[in-house]
Amino acid sequence: MNLQFGSLTFIMAVTLFVLLFVAGVPRIDVFICRKLKVDPRGGISKNPEGEKWLKIRKALILTIFGIYIAALLVLTFFSSRETEEVFLVQNRLFEELKVMFDMDKFMRLFIFEGVGRAVEYAKESWSKINIFQLFSLAEMYLNICLFIPMGYLLPYAFKWFRNDLRVRPVLACFVFSFIVENAQLLTMRGLYDVNDIFNNTIGGILGVLLFAFFAYKVTNPDWKNDMKRYRRWKKHAQFRTLYPFARRLALSRVTINASSEEEVYIFYVKKMGFMPVKQIVSKEGKGTDYLFLLGRSELEIHCSNEEEDFDRQYVNITVNRLEPIKKRLERHGIQTSDIMQDKYRYLRSISFEAPDNVLITLIEK
Repeated sequence: MNLQFGSLTFIMAVTLFVLLFVAGVPRIDVFICRKLKVDPRGGISKNPEGEKWLKIRKALILTIFGIYIAALLVLTFFSSRETEEVFLVQNRLFEELKVMFDMDKFMRLFIFEGVGRAVEYAKESWSKINIFQLFSLAEMYLNICLFIPMGYLLPYAFKWFRNDLRVRPVLACFVFSFIVENAQLLTMRGLYDVNDIFNNTIGGILGVLLFAFFAYKVTNPDWKNDMKRYRRWKKHAQFRTLYPFARRLALSRVTINASSEEEVYIFYVKKMGFMPVKQIVSKEGKGTDYLFLLGRSELEIHCSNEEEDFDRQYVNITVNRLEPIKKRLERHGIQTSDIMQDKYRYLRSISFEAPDNVLITLIEK
């Protein structure tokens, strides 16, 4: 991305915009949400029309993101000069290196002539390379700054990016910058520079860090208690058995008891949409075990094929979009509860009854 606006005024304006953007968006967001009595973290709002306002809030955040992307593309592809005059292909980090550092020569000097001579050679080589005079620090700074809002807004606006802060938003910034730079090459507009991809990605990383260390704290007033709990847990858990494998652990299979195979098949396969994976008939012929699969969730059911009164059984499943699922369940004859707030976290949930005294809860995450 070539920004031919290297003046001090423009640099200061971009810096001020980024600072106000990072500091202002979450504070204004929280202020408005408090006035409307809705919680930006989700859950059930105190305002009877909270669901409507949360949708409007999300639409406004997406609008801000769209305006930012549009402004970024305008700065990238459109300038006051003609295309032929503007377009350049560069790789400034490498193109004018006069002397590459010779490691073999350095080692020979180090072994045969001593440390002093080797260090002297290294200093001479570095002075000839002279990277920082060739590399435009102003443009590097601007390319970093202009991608900070992207790294900041991606997790702020989209739950999918929040679920994996370390990889998804950073990768998205890299891919977007890569596409833009190559689009410049194809359309012959701006300046194609491999280093801009690196700088843009650095800006995206800074944006993600600012979201994690500022926006998250502003929009989550309980962050201090959460951090204290996490630190206490980590202090003791790191010496326990499964801690080294924690990132790969996931609770995926739930086991329940049932009485009728027919009811199990009708409810879980025909109505819910689980896929039968395995059926095991006991050697005595008195019962059957089933394994059902839906997405990443496995459900193991022990069918006794006898009339039994089971104690209350619970199945909790995390989902992404609660409202469409609720409507679809009801269209298929499964009556659900109203949308509730999970008692442990600021997440929305619904519950419905299944055969054999099973309560299934879907939690939006």
